[in-house]
Amino acid sequence: MFRGKYVLLAVIVVLLLSGCTFNLTSGKKVVYDPNLPKKEGTQVTFGQSIQVQQYNGIDVVDEWYKNRGRREVIATLPGGSSTILLNWSAAYTSGTRRWELGRNNVEFQYAFEPRKKYFVGTYVEEKKTLGLITTGGEAGIAIWAKDKPGKKSNAVKYWALQDF
Repeated sequence: MFRGKYVLLAVIVVLLLSGCTFNLTSGKKVVYDPNLPKKEGTQVTFGQSIQVQQYNGIDVVDEWYKNRGRREVIATLPGGSSTILLNWSAAYTSGTRRWELGRNNVEFQYAFEPRKKYFVGTYVEEKKTLGLITTGGEAGIAIWAKDKPGKKSNAVKYWALQDF
């Protein structure tokens, strides 16, 4: 019976620690307008390669990121036309080659539909390959009509920002 208590205690500690781990890795949730009716809002997840500077001309970087650098942000925004100014930074590795990608002050407009989930993040499309070796490609920002990224071909809209 004494040994069983230690096993139970160990299981509880593991469950508590794993719960903390999942909580630490989840994205920062922000609500742009707390008075927005749920049926008029849309959920937009901005991936770690994106740091939103402004939403519809209003500075949001301090509130959304609070000096914690780049991280995933899950924002509840009003549906409809939105103008977003962001900084984009990503790295792409293929084999032994690594490309640093990025651009500051990228502005895009998109009409988000209410009650839908979107993901805004980086896409990479290898364009130039020599056998199994990637010699370059195209990268940029894409919007997917779901809460996870996908391929460029599945995006509802994309902006090519850099050839590499």
